Amino acid sequence: MSVWDDFYRLSVLEIKFEKNSAAKNATIYGNGNNQVAVAVRVTVIGKDNKPLNIPYDELEDKTHLINYQTGEKLNWRGTQPSYNPPWIYSAVDKGYSDPVNFGSALNDPQHDIKNNPQPPTKDNSFNVIFYISASKLSSGLDIGVGINIPGVGEFNTTEYGTSTHNSPGGNGGSVFKAPSFVHVRALESIDYSLSKNVRLDNNTTSFQSFHTVVGDMLVIHNNWAGITYNNYEGTSSKATAVISPAQENFKFIKMNVLSPTVGAGFNLAGGGCDTVWGVGGGNYDATFIFVNRKEYGLLGDNSIHTRCGGENYYYTIGKNDSRHYWKEDLPDGVITVRICNHRTPRNDAYQQNWSDSGKDIRVHVTDEYGNSGTVSITVDDSSWPSLHVNA
Repeated sequence: MSVWDDFYRLSVLEIKFEKNSAAKNATIYGNGNNQVAVAVRVTVIGKDNKPLNIPYDELEDKTHLINYQTGEKLNWRGTQPSYNPPWIYSAVDKGYSDPVNFGSALNDPQHDIKNNPQPPTKDNSFNVIFYISASKLSSGLDIGVGINIPGVGEFNTTEYGTSTHNSPGGNGGSVFKAPSFVHVRALESIDYSLSKNVRLDNNTTSFQSFHTVVGDMLVIHNNWAGITYNNYEGTSSKATAVISPAQENFKFIKMNVLSPTVGAGFNLAGGGCDTVWGVGGGNYDATFIFVNRKEYGLLGDNSIHTRCGGENYYYTIGKNDSRHYWKEDLPDGVITVRICNHRTPRNDAYQQNWSDSGKDIRVHVTDEYGNSGTVSITVDDSSWPSLHVNA
């Protein structure tokens, strides 16, 4: 026997925002991920004149969201793309179900319907939760709700309702008329692969951008005659740059470095870095870039080999020298770029027995509203030590 066999009349059918029942409108991003949750409230009276106890799954199956103006169904889970595009609804929270804003300042306490599948309200109605999203920019849609009761017919919350009679078998009686809707609009999605959508703070623009860690590093000089000199003239330094959403108060909640870990043969903290970069000129700078790595820097027992004027120079980090690597927590919501630089003060020096690696870093990011993109971090010898983001 079906629960609907005891149907006598539909008493309540309405839609409200689940997290803000006082609001009439909400704004989300049209990226297919950002959602706003709505609560569909239903009360069905049985033949004993008491509310029917309808299982959650059964109620979810029989209710659907509609275009309030036309009564047409919305696209369920993306399976009906011609139904009121770009709007989609489903029963699944994608994890980005906080709207950008509501049209009212009053907030209800949050409640988890799924973990309480039959939550009666004070008037013994029941709620079904749906999640609304949009696949692109939209000025908005008034969204109502419909319910198809087996053996009776279709009811909805449009202004005039439907022609179905609100009685057992739909035979006799009046029609159900209870206008109810919410308005949802969708902003253009944010693509974080575009330079306009990210902000770079504390970019390294010159050697003065770095903080000196050690100013008298050993540089072993082996000249053309095979004579070795120990010169304490190298400089170990570091800096930290930060990449964040350009939109004020937004943050990245997911960050995945797509480019491979590199090392170029050096002994690096955490097992590797993201860029190894050597640049000559008035000095020789060996630069190591670590993206979103808690452990970073050069471990002990490292040698950076360069040549200049046919002679060899070995910038040396001793076996027990622990001054050039760190383990630090990462700040929340941003891409953290830590840059370690090791300078040999020799004009026109060049690499020897090692080479650059990983000079194009890719990081896939997603913000709290489901906007995403791949951020590129590149470097160029002509603009050392600057980082170029989405250039």
